[in-house]
Amino acid sequence: MTQIDVAVRRISFDDGVGGMERAAQRHILSMCKAGYTVRIFTDVGAMTGHPPSSVSVIDVPWPAGMSTGGGPTFGCAYLLWVRKLRRALRRAGACDAVLHLHGATSAVLSDTSLRKRYVTVVNPHGLEAFGAFSLKRMPNRVFLRHMAKKGRFADAVIATDASLVDHITRNVECSDTVRVIPNAVDCERLRTLASFKNRPRSNDVFVVVSIGRLVRNKGYDLLAQALGDRRIQDAVGKSLRWTHFGDGAALDSVRAYANDHGVDLRIRSGCSDEEVQSELSGADLFVQPSRYEGSSLTTLEAMVHGRRIVATPVGGIVDKVIDGVTGHLAAEVTVESIAEAILRALGDEENSCGRGAMEAVNGRFSSEAESLLYQHLYKSLAEARLLKRSVS
Repeated sequence: MTQIDVAVRRISFDDGVGGMERAAQRHILSMCKAGYTVRIFTDVGAMTGHPPSSVSVIDVPWPAGMSTGGGPTFGCAYLLWVRKLRRALRRAGACDAVLHLHGATSAVLSDTSLRKRYVTVVNPHGLEAFGAFSLKRMPNRVFLRHMAKKGRFADAVIATDASLVDHITRNVECSDTVRVIPNAVDCERLRTLASFKNRPRSNDVFVVVSIGRLVRNKGYDLLAQALGDRRIQDAVGKSLRWTHFGDGAALDSVRAYANDHGVDLRIRSGCSDEEVQSELSGADLFVQPSRYEGSSLTTLEAMVHGRRIVATPVGGIVDKVIDGVTGHLAAEVTVESIAEAILRALGDEENSCGRGAMEAVNGRFSSEAESLLYQHLYKSLAEARLLKRSVS
């Protein structure tokens, strides 16, 4: 099979997109490079940037006037959009191709005709959010959980980390179809981006960098309090500056926590990839203090640059940050544990964990490694389908 139809709610070929959009973009580009013919089914009105000229884009417009990301009608809108997607896939007329579904687009698999025409692969993304209760999110979650469960009809369901297998098995209600293919990053591209704007900075400042949406689940309020720990200030021995890339609903509260604890916080939004990677590549410390997390691409980006890393033991982070080997893992998701992990990182003056992180990301989490795993998966699923047909 040499054709892949990719369904994703939103995608961007520009800078600074979210985790699912970045994973889908990288997957599409790597499949094109491997020689596959790719079609994208998405909301063109929300797409930014330009896909490769060899990629066809089928427009599936988002329901007019409804929430596009987390609002009160988002779950209902997503369900209505998936119905449009199902019709678009039927009209597309593919046969014996791969249908790769990102997020809750797996709901199209309730259509048995699509399951007969395609080899189907689902990457659920974001199921870690189901572990955190919120009355505000409950209406959307009812719709999203219902749609995610349709992934059980797929030929394969992707877990981006071994530590997420049980979580996906439980939420999608699948078992023997789960395959582990780690989310990856384009190491060469990230290092090149960093070199574009790399500039010397003062050795009189200790720079902490974090990257992500300023929302409660990312835990930046915990980091603000941890960085105010006097022991950290004393161990650094110079001015400490925390630079955060991203914005979100918790911006004001995180800034208030930083002010209350005497932390010099600089929040930057709307930055290019070059700016983000340049700052990250020269950081003294990267911290991912999440309360819950998926695969955490930003942690991989810090590993690419060989930074000292501190992170909490949630989601796919534990498959990447091996305590004392590739970084420093907090014992639990608390201010005290994050502060203790930062102190351990400061004690690694030769940054041996940074070197270990670079080796790990080059070997296991590169886009080349991910591409080969997907190519092998598609081939094996196609062969299994042919064998099943010949037997029947």
